[in-house]
This record gives sequence, C-alpha cells and structure tokens, in this order.
Amino acid sequence: MFMQYLHQPIEVKAFEDLTLFEYIQLFKKLWPKYQEAFNHLEWQLIGELLEEVRKTRNAIAHFREVTTNQRTQLKFCASFLERHRPSLKEANEPTEVVIAIDENDLGPCTSTSTEDQLCEMPEKGFTPTEEELGPNESRYAPLALWLQEQVEEGLGKVALTFEQVETIIDDKLPPSARQHRNWWANDSVGHTQSQQWLDVGWRVSNVNISEERVVFSRIDDRQEAYIHFFNTLLPKLKEIQGVTVEPAMNSQGRHWFTVVLTSQDVKEPTWLTCCFARRSRFRIELYIETGNRDTNKQLFDQMYSQKTLIEAELGEPLQWERLDTKRGARIALYREKASITQSPEQLSALQDWAVKAMERFYYAVAKRFQDVKSEVMSLTE
Repeated sequence: MFMQYLHQPIEVKAFEDLTLFEYIQLFKKLWPKYQEAFNHLEWQLIGELLEEVRKTRNAIAHFREVTTNQRTQLKFCASFLERHRPSLKEANEPTEVVIAIDENDLGPCTSTSTEDQLCEMPEKGFTPTEEELGPNESRYAPLALWLQEQVEEGLGKVALTFEQVETIIDDKLPPSARQHRNWWANDSVGHTQSQQWLDVGWRVSNVNISEERVVFSRIDDRQEAYIHFFNTLLPKLKEIQGVTVEPAMNSQGRHWFTVVLTSQDVKEPTWLTCCFARRSRFRIELYIETGNRDTNKQLFDQMYSQKTLIEAELGEPLQWERLDTKRGARIALYREKASITQSPEQLSALQDWAVKAMERFYYAVAKRFQDVKSEVMSLTE
C-alpha cells in the first residue's frame, strides 16, 4: 500500500490555486531575494503581520465578526505591500532615458549648422514632429507625443521616473499616481491619462510605486499593423499616373511612412509623409525641415501666401501648421476617424483615400514648394 502511493506523481498546483497560507510560505522562501525592497526588514515581522491577515481572512470567509483593529490591519498590510512592491525583472530590460527638452529645437534633423542646406530626411533622423497642443488638450497629451516620437529601431520599452514624466508634461502628477498602481492602469475608457498613451500605441507594462518608476512598452500588434498597412499602401502609391514614388525608409512599425516623389514637371524630389496622428486621424503631409528654424518658417510663410491658389487646385482646405514652438513646419491634409485599429475593410478604404489624396496633394503643392525653396535658397547663397 505504501509503495502504491510512493510512486504516484506529485500534483503541482497552479499559482492561482494556492491557499493564502501557501502564498505566505512561498513569500517566505523568496524573502532573501526581495528583502532589499522592504528596507531589509526581518521576515519574523512580515510573517507575524501576514499570519494575522490570514486569520482575519478566514474569519471573513466563515462570516464571523471582524473587529475594527482587524480591518485597520488589513488596510495597513495592503498599503504596506503596495508601497514596497519590488520591481519585476523583464525579459528585455527597458531603455533608461534622459529627458532634455528644448521645444525651440525639437525636430527631425540633428544638424545645428546655420547653413540653409536640406538635411537628409529619409531613414535616419527624419521624424515628423506631432502637431502643437491646443488649449483644450489633456494635461497628459505631451507624454503621448513624447512616446510617439520614440522611434529608434528596436526600442520597445522605455523606463521613466515619475519626476521625468512630470518634466515631460510640465506639470505635477496627482498624489494618486504616487499612491495607487491603479492610476497607471491601461484603461481606455475610465482613465484620461491612459487613453493618451494607448492612443499612440504604448501601454504601461510595469510600475513601481516605492521606486517611483514606470515602464512603457510598445503594443506589439500595433507595430505589426503599421508595417502591414504601409507595405500594402506603397504598391498602390506607385500606381499614381505620371509620378515616380519610391520609399524613403523601411517600414519598421512606425506610425508614419515617408515616400519620395518626382515627376516630369517637378524633377526635384519631394518628400511626403503618410501618418497616423493622435485622436484617430490620418494625414498626408509636407513636413518642412531644412535644419534651420528661420529658413523653415520662411519657406512655410511663402507657401502660406499661396494658400488660396493651392487649396483651390486641391479642391479642399488644408491644415497650415507653422509650429512656432518647433523647428519645422507642416502643410497637411487630414482624414478624421481613421485609426490603425480599424477593420481590414476600413483600412483598405483609408489606403484608397490616401492614394487619391497624395496625388492631388502632390500636384497642388510640390512644384510651388520647389520653386519657393529655390528662391529662398538663392537669396541665402
């Protein structure tokens, strides 16, 4: 009889099936690993606290009366464990970042030269800066913009201190952000703050209240969706009559994709970008960036002086974004209610719109822009 039970396989419980007593014993075994996060407290003190919590739990489970002291102890224990929650080690360590924001020099090019020569836009260094924030934007919108601009290849996670988050949003976080992990929950309905980072394809993957540190991770399927969308859009763009369309970059999961267009009438290459913008919008844009702020604004102003003629040829109004707090400037055509999370049928319809819009946009804008650029550049030589 004894031998019969001796050779029976041991059943291993799933983590969620453990009793509270078993959780406590597991915690005890792991205590040397996590003791540092609890300021090197001795296990005896933690064990006594958890044992009292276990007794209170059993009383509640059997519908027995619970004293005021027991309720207070439960709240204290929950708060204590929350404050000292140790950091989770992730498979891929997040990138630690240094926040250095100079809004007058934000833009795609890294050149600081005062010479008015066009920087190399494709592939390296070209990031179409997001639109300026309006007065009614969420206080956390700058964080969404910052995350959206993290486009380095292979950058899937970034770690920020709460202080760095405050630097980005130029405001203080509410006390609840430092007290409750739930404030950082990826809630697309009830939390205005998380709606911002989810909208741009990022989520909170880890937060440590005691260390005041949060890790943001890209939403993986979002990157794959961007790659598929732009890879299937490119062949359609190449079918535009009378225009040669070539990619200026590889599609690597970014929310934007740039192409270079030339034609018989406009032999100088024109960079145009397709971009999924915040608040469920999609745009075709000419992003003006020479590496020199004054030149960018001069080019924009010259184009804006032809606004009536350009929009008449295009057949609809454009968004003229001078971006006074940025280095570059933008002329864009937007489509509302367009998101990468839409159905395949809706995304296919968006691609059809993008092809027609880019064709009209190019013919209305490209030659005028190249003429203006030549004029401005000749004056600075």
